Amino acid sequence: MGEILVSYGTLKDLSEFLKEENEKLSDIVENIKNVTIQYQDMLISDAGELFQQYMVSQQNEEQSKIVSYNQNIADKLLISSNIYSDTDSEIGGLLNNG
Repeated sequence: MGEILVSYGTLKDLSEFLKEENEKLSDIVENIKNVTIQYQDMLISDAGELFQQYMVSQQNEEQSKIVSYNQNIADKLLISSNIYSDTDSEIGGLLNNG
């Protein structure tokens, strides 16, 4: 298997990109939830009210999952970026002092 070379800057950029995409996904889910709430007047029966509550709770749950998963990935990428950056600085310092 070949090697993959990734700079710490790339990992940091990817982490930021994931955070931005996470916000977009969260906004989409929030919009779906808001539309469900806006049209609750159309849900005139008890079953409709239960459906509305279920939909809102499902969207809240989905939004939490998106935030959790993507934040976890973004954090791990940022940690890797910091490790690579620190290692690069330390090795550069050793080479310059040697």
